[in-house]
Amino acid sequence: FFVLSGFIITHLLLREDAKTGGVSLAGFYRRRAYRILPPLLVFMVAMLALRSLGVVDFATFRWIRTLFFLGNVGTDGSWTLGHLWSLAVEEQFYLVWPVLLVGLGRRGASGIAMLAMLVSPAARLVLSPGESDAPGLLQNIDGLAVGCLAALSLGTAFGARWIAAARRSPAWLVLVLIFVATLEDIPLALRVAVAFPVAHVLMATLVLKAVE
Repeated sequence: FFVLSGFIITHLLLREDAKTGGVSLAGFYRRRAYRILPPLLVFMVAMLALRSLGVVDFATFRWIRTLFFLGNVGTDGSWTLGHLWSLAVEEQFYLVWPVLLVGLGRRGASGIAMLAMLVSPAARLVLSPGESDAPGLLQNIDGLAVGCLAALSLGTAFGARWIAAARRSPAWLVLVLIFVATLEDIPLALRVAVAFPVAHVLMATLVLKAVE
């Protein structure tokens, strides 16, 4: 999910830049707000209504945190609002990614994406030892970064090599490798530090294969 999201958002930003000669950050954030806020607000109001009826239970501060895209901070294990942690990760990332892409350009943004791909596995090991599904931004940023890098690579020599590899790789084989990389039988440290990043790259390869 994160890989696909990173690819789509970055591809749209690059396409806007190619068509208009620039990227409107105000336009980007306005479109994100129109797309995300209406369903989120409906859901959050519905949760308050359900809580008043005694159907669900959650702390008010948890509700407020989730509303402001901080649902991945200090999670309490409750699924009522807890499943919105991934939305929080996305919105935190997209708060800064378009700014970096516009400010640093394609090459600079690619460097940031590659750095994120290195930092995130280490963050999972150091900040969330013993967890395979930590909700923090740093622990999940590599999936988004791989997707962003895949979009940034289109039209470059590196991207051409990546796409060539994707064309030679049967989709079923890539899917099998992704499945194997996420098996819980793999030791946890190896899974979060190596297997997950490999799965992200394989997923980006599938995305490039579908695009091309």
